[in-house]
Amino acid sequence: MECEDTQGFSSEDFVRRLNARVARERIPLSGTLALTYRCNLRCVHCYARTSATGREPLPEMGTATVCSVLDSCAEAGCLSLVLTGGDPLARLDFPEVSRHAKINGLRV
Repeated sequence: MECEDTQGFSSEDFVRRLNARVARERIPLSGTLALTYRCNLRCVHCYARTSATGREPLPEMGTATVCSVLDSCAEAGCLSLVLTGGDPLARLDFPEVSRHAKINGLRV
């Protein structure tokens, strides 16, 4: 059974219209947010390190700031977000951050 509103509206038409709107309105459908540089591994090829001297940790956003960024991403139209780092699980607030993203409709 076909819905009357979609008759003659192919998936190609949908994708074409979606892409046109995304380009016209500059909607970021997906993104990546680095939550931390901390990681318990020391891979030679990895860019996620402490400071240039290796002595002091690099600053990272607090929970409220991260949640504010997630709100902005969702408001801008983002659908999918990769939470990365270093190791984002090194943050004690990761469950709260992940939950906040999902509540905002982001696919994490």
